[in-house]
Amino acid sequence: MGLIVGALFGAAIAFLATPLIMNWYVRREIVAHFRNQPLTVPVHLHTPDSFHRLVTESSPTLARWITVSACAKALSEIKADFTTPDHVNQFQTNASDLYASLKDEPLGEILDEVGVSQQQLSPFQASRSLRPIEQLIFSGAEPPEGFHLPAEYESLDAVLLSWPTHYPTRWAPHAALAKAIFEAGAKPIILVSTEALASIVQAFLSREIGAQDFRILIIPTDDVWIRDYGPHFVKNTDGEFALVASPFVPTEHPYQKHDNNSQLELAAIFGVPFHRLPLIMEGGNLVTDGCGTAFMFDSVFYHNPELNERTIEELICRFFGMRRVVFLPSLKDEITGHCDMVLKFINNLTVVVAEAPKTHKWASSFDLIASQIDQMSNLNHDAYNVQRLPICEASNTPGSLWSYVNSLTVNETIIMPAFEAESDDIAEQKYYSLGAKHVTKVNFRDFPLGAIHCQSKEVPSGVLKSFIPNKL
Repeated sequence: MGLIVGALFGAAIAFLATPLIMNWYVRREIVAHFRNQPLTVPVHLHTPDSFHRLVTESSPTLARWITVSACAKALSEIKADFTTPDHVNQFQTNASDLYASLKDEPLGEILDEVGVSQQQLSPFQASRSLRPIEQLIFSGAEPPEGFHLPAEYESLDAVLLSWPTHYPTRWAPHAALAKAIFEAGAKPIILVSTEALASIVQAFLSREIGAQDFRILIIPTDDVWIRDYGPHFVKNTDGEFALVASPFVPTEHPYQKHDNNSQLELAAIFGVPFHRLPLIMEGGNLVTDGCGTAFMFDSVFYHNPELNERTIEELICRFFGMRRVVFLPSLKDEITGHCDMVLKFINNLTVVVAEAPKTHKWASSFDLIASQIDQMSNLNHDAYNVQRLPICEASNTPGSLWSYVNSLTVNETIIMPAFEAESDDIAEQKYYSLGAKHVTKVNFRDFPLGAIHCQSKEVPSGVLKSFIPNKL
C-alpha cells in the first residue's frame, strides 16, 4: 500500500512539476532567441502583458507553456542585455542607456565628431514645426470631400522614414534605403526625436551615403514602422492635398502616443488640412488599385468591434475616395494582420500576391487570396492580372514572414527587401519582368516581419511643390 501511495505521490509531483519545467524551459529559449540575433523587437517598450501577447501570438502553441510572470522574467533578462531605454513607454528619460548603445562602433566615433553629450540625448523633445501647430487646419473626424488616395505606384516627391534610433544594427541598412529612395528620384525625409539625434544621424548619413538630398525633421515617433502610423496624403482634381490620419492600434500599447501625434506635426509642416479617421486602422492594412478599390485584411474588424462591416466600408470610401472595399481573410496566427505583406499593385491591373511552398503554413491562405482576386475585375470592368511572387523559404518559422511583396515603389523603381537568400535574385528578376525600370535590394534580414514597405511612407508628387517648395 505504501508503495502505491508513494508512486501516486511521485506521479502527482511530476504532473505538477511539468508546467514549471516547461515554463522555465520556454523562458530560457525565448531569452536565448533574443540574445542570438540583432534586436528588432522593441523590448524596451514592452510590458510583461504585451510581451506575453507577442510571444503567444507569434507561436500560439506556447500559450499553454508560458505564463505572464515567466514572460516578465524573460523580458527583464532581455532588457538587461540590450542598452535601450527601459522607460520610453512612460516617456521618461533614460539617456544613459541610449548613449551607451550609440557609443558602439561605428557610432561612437560619430558621437565624438558631433560633440553630443549623454545629457543631450533625452529620447523625446517637443517638435519645432515650420509653423505653430495651433494654426493647423483641423477638420476633426469629417472626411475630405472630393479627395482620393493616390496609388503607391504613382509618382512620388518624397518618402518618410522614422529613424531606427534604438536599433544600431539597422542604421547602415536604413542609410542604404535612404540612398535608394534618393536615386529613384524622391527625397528621403527622416524623422528623429531630438536635435541631438538629428546631428548624429546627419553625420552618419553624410558618412554612409555622401551628400545626398535628404532632410531630417525633429518629430518624435516611438518606433520604425511608420507605414502604420504615417499620414495618408489624399488629393483632389485641382491638385490640392489633405492629410488623413488613422489612429494607430488600441490603447493597450500606450507608448504609441508619439506615433499618433506625429501625424499632427507633419500636417503642420506640410501645411495641409488634417482629418482624423474615426477608425482604428494601420496603414499596412490598406492597399489600393488606384481605380477606386481598396483591399484590406479582415483584421480591421478585430480592432473596431463596435462597427459593422458596412460602416467600416463607408468610412474607408468617404475618407480615401474609394468606391469599393474588398475584405480579404487574414493569415491565421500572423500577428500584424496587414495585407501589405501579401499583395502589392504594380499598376492599376497587375497585382503581385505572395506564394509559398505547399508545406508552408500560409500557402493555402496565399492561394485563396490570389484566386479571389484573380476572379475579380476593377471598377472599369477590366480583369486583374494576378502574378505570384515566392516568399523567402527561410521564413517557415512561427510568426515570421519574409515577404518580397513588402517592397516600395518609387517612381518606377522597386526597392525590395533582401534576406541573403538565393530567392533574392528570383524576386528581383520577377519585378523586372513586371516592368520595373530598376530594382534595388536592401538587406532586411534582421526583421522577420515588417520590411521595407512597413518602414516607409510615401509622399505623392505635388505635395512638396504645392506647399513648401523652399523648406523641404
